[in-house]
Amino acid sequence: MTIDIEGFGSATRTDPIRAGLRGTLDGLVAAAVGRMMHDDPVVAEGDTGDGKWLLFRSDLPKTSLLQELVPAIETGIRHHNRAASTAATLRLRVGVHHGELTVEPNGYSGEQLNHAFRIIDNDVARQALKTARKDVVVVVSDDFFQKVVKPGYGSLDPETYSPVRVSVKETTTLVWLDSAHGLPAPTQIDLPVGPPAAAGTGEPKVLTLHDLPPATLYVGITDIHNAALYRRRSPEVPIEQHIEAALLLADKVVIHCADPYRSAQVATTLSGLLPCISGGDLLFLLGENTSNPRAHFRGYIDFKIQQYGKSELGQHDVASLSQVDPNASDRAEMLLAASPYALIRGFSGADGFNRAVRRDLQPAEPITICEHFAASVVSQLALTLRQLLDLAYRGPDGTYSRLVAEPVAVGRIQADINQLAGHNSFSRQILMAAIRRGTGIDESDPLYETFEERVSLLHLAGTTGGLPHLEVTSRRDRLSVYYYGHLLEHLSQLSEVPHPNRFGAELVMELRSLPIWRFFASHHIRLVSHLIQHMREEPPTGDPTRGYAWSRRIPEFEPIRAIVRRWWGATT
Repeated sequence: MTIDIEGFGSATRTDPIRAGLRGTLDGLVAAAVGRMMHDDPVVAEGDTGDGKWLLFRSDLPKTSLLQELVPAIETGIRHHNRAASTAATLRLRVGVHHGELTVEPNGYSGEQLNHAFRIIDNDVARQALKTARKDVVVVVSDDFFQKVVKPGYGSLDPETYSPVRVSVKETTTLVWLDSAHGLPAPTQIDLPVGPPAAAGTGEPKVLTLHDLPPATLYVGITDIHNAALYRRRSPEVPIEQHIEAALLLADKVVIHCADPYRSAQVATTLSGLLPCISGGDLLFLLGENTSNPRAHFRGYIDFKIQQYGKSELGQHDVASLSQVDPNASDRAEMLLAASPYALIRGFSGADGFNRAVRRDLQPAEPITICEHFAASVVSQLALTLRQLLDLAYRGPDGTYSRLVAEPVAVGRIQADINQLAGHNSFSRQILMAAIRRGTGIDESDPLYETFEERVSLLHLAGTTGGLPHLEVTSRRDRLSVYYYGHLLEHLSQLSEVPHPNRFGAELVMELRSLPIWRFFASHHIRLVSHLIQHMREEPPTGDPTRGYAWSRRIPEFEPIRAIVRRWWGATT
């Protein structure tokens, strides 16, 4: 694998910035490699000045480079670029090739290594990155495409690759550009700025998650599993606030197609946001074989009921899909049909969830706590499933006790989960049922919510391909830049009127129509990122929301202030 940083020698970059970019690239690549489901996959690596190269073990499944490593690198870059200045933004050309190399006393050499550099060191790859919507361009050699990508191993889709002939130095060769990573392709679909002329009629255009712009947010709070988590701390799931805040802070918002089917409350909320649906800004993530929601949705629900029914632990999933009111299918189909797009993952969500769970069950550094776990920081830590199962408590007398399961039981639980994860019917509900069965904990146990929250986060990460998403509990939401409460408070301080604990669909659509709104949303996210650091301090230093008052000094925000005051009832 070869990696080059775009515009590394640009005059807008100083030497300290270039040094920082090299360090950042090394760090995010190391983190991405560490998340692969293989021990020590890298044989050698090196610095090229404006990038790096990596050699991998010959027994490493080649599909893992495109299915595991590249998405993890993309996620790291996305997080970096959100907080980076223009001069410190990272965009990469990534090349993948395979072949035989010569091992020398001082390193490696061979024509195949040269070829790996040439497939990205050319004008075609550079121009592709300039026009790409994402920050990573993936180029694979023709031999790698023919032997690894074209057969469709794993969840690789050869249809997303486009062949291009390149010439560099003494080499003229065919390479394949991956349009799933934002590259123009013959079948590329451009998302419109405004509503399409015939929204809701005719065949919907099919999009994948890879086709969406970077500022896309997945709202998972509305599905039945996450809603149960939220009800533990809130009397009512704030569905309206989360969907509306997401629309205000993101270019595109995605929810699951089954959400309005399962919940009349979700459907009612979405009905007030129909202009956002018909305009292509609020999208429904469809399941298998539902590229035409009007024709396939009911069949999809029936298929999932049948699929989950095959598992001995699938009763909760079957009930959530079958025990709904008589109007569920009609209301869901009406809303899905209003969208001009049929959004599919473009990869296997089941495979992604399975990989995430298996990786989370690998042995990790054990965690021991000294204070009683119900009042400790355990609930604030992102512990893996294996760490939760291995969690130990050291009492005042110095003795240790396991909180969940003994080592033998942990092995049985892991084997049970691995067996369940080998089937397409595997789900969060089934995983939680297996944990309940193996540990004996139930909803009254203080650790149950921590397990449930971890499972939901694994599912979101595995099945949305790293798409940014809302957190799933009110506690963690408050430490997220997308939390609706932050935005309500910011608008309240900007307009100097109290907020009514909700936005309202009309206010959302009017604010989104303002030319200055996108700038305000970016300004808000940057400001909240800073304020959250103060919220994490122990003890907190001052009132973190006081920083919102600075927005009143920006005259361009006056139209926003006027609209908010009008909708929230101010008279002067």
